[in-house]
Amino acid sequence: MDGYRFLRKYRATSKISSNELSGIRRGLSSREITGSKRRMARVNLIGNADAAEFCPCDPYLNIVAAASYTLQEGDQPVRLGELYLFSVHKLSNVSNSSTNLTLKQVYHRETSGVFDLKWRPWTDRASNPCLAQASADGTLRLHTLEESENAAMSSSSSSSSGLNLREISSTQISSSMCLYVDWIPSSGSESPQVAVSHSDGSLSVIDVGQAEPECISSWDAHGFEAWVVAYDNWKPQILFSGGDDSQFCCWDLRDTQRPVFRDRRTHQMGVCSIQSSPLLENVLVTGSYDENIRVWDLRMTYKPLMQAELGLGGGVWRLKWHHRDSGLLLAACMHNGFAVARVGGAEIEVLERYEEHKSLAYGGSWYRGDWEQSWSRETGSSPQSTDLAGRMLEGLTIAGEETGQTKALEEKIPESRGSRGSTCLVATCSFYDKALHIWEPKTLASGF
Repeated sequence: MDGYRFLRKYRATSKISSNELSGIRRGLSSREITGSKRRMARVNLIGNADAAEFCPCDPYLNIVAAASYTLQEGDQPVRLGELYLFSVHKLSNVSNSSTNLTLKQVYHRETSGVFDLKWRPWTDRASNPCLAQASADGTLRLHTLEESENAAMSSSSSSSSGLNLREISSTQISSSMCLYVDWIPSSGSESPQVAVSHSDGSLSVIDVGQAEPECISSWDAHGFEAWVVAYDNWKPQILFSGGDDSQFCCWDLRDTQRPVFRDRRTHQMGVCSIQSSPLLENVLVTGSYDENIRVWDLRMTYKPLMQAELGLGGGVWRLKWHHRDSGLLLAACMHNGFAVARVGGAEIEVLERYEEHKSLAYGGSWYRGDWEQSWSRETGSSPQSTDLAGRMLEGLTIAGEETGQTKALEEKIPESRGSRGSTCLVATCSFYDKALHIWEPKTLASGF
């Protein structure tokens, strides 16, 4: 059965309208930004675009990896994919002193259908950036980013501007499709691992620190597709998973015979996105086909508490925390475009929506550098005012069910470090129109 059958099922079986969901939304306070022309760039892939990831490693921060998945139907269906690298630059118009963004393709190759991509999260200057690929043929593929003059070029790839992705391993880890991949959060002192979720509902943990990657653990986790698996950024032995069975689960890798917890009631449809906060311990966010984003406090290990909930519309397929602003989230909302949202206290508010895509909103990623500073060095321009872009948020609160008292998280969400002229970039992609966009959120440039 095709891995994207859920799209048809989602449209046909969803019994929850956006109006009905509004009755259960909490903390909705929209300050969506309008006006002023947005800087952006766009390209079209050959296949259906479903993943976009900015490289987190200096000096390759302006490199975006993108991927596609295309099903060729027939008596023997074939799932095809492509892997791309693009470089992002600012294009200055001397005549009117304006700037825009430009995308240049620097690498392309054909591969099996791709469901997910992830760069290895830590920077180890002794080794090259590494990209993990979850494939429709049940393989986990690893690629290293190299200068092309030192890379062994394959006949199925093309490269320009000196960059190449070299495939260093292709490991068959399941007879079912690999749907999602996540790297263990580590400084690199431990052997690197990745977790993979599968279309048969199982999860796998792979040791990729050896010459040949080895599956060190695999178990049944969900009754239907396991759409997502994610490490806890603060406790590497903990995994979270979400599935088409509407269940949100937590697993301790020291004993996967039974979950630490299994939430069956909160999500009214499949759980397709989970992200542990990289800046605040015990804070996690989930996204679901039921169109809601939910924020959780994990301090009650066996029964996490949901702190806030907001209906974004369209089915929340991907969520990405910002790497510096601990209250900022990027959401891919399938039928309702992309949203930038802020989490604070018991509230979630939509700051901005991006609706330039004309199809299902799928992949999204934050640029991890200081874009305005890098541009200032390139053009010789002076930085703009240093007004802080963010405000200090109040501590997140939870309602203790056993004591009936309200507690405040000890951690405080720090200020955003941007200025009104210091913006960030986002890479997003949409499926059927095969589009990859790079755009500049107005949120960070407008003092939110």
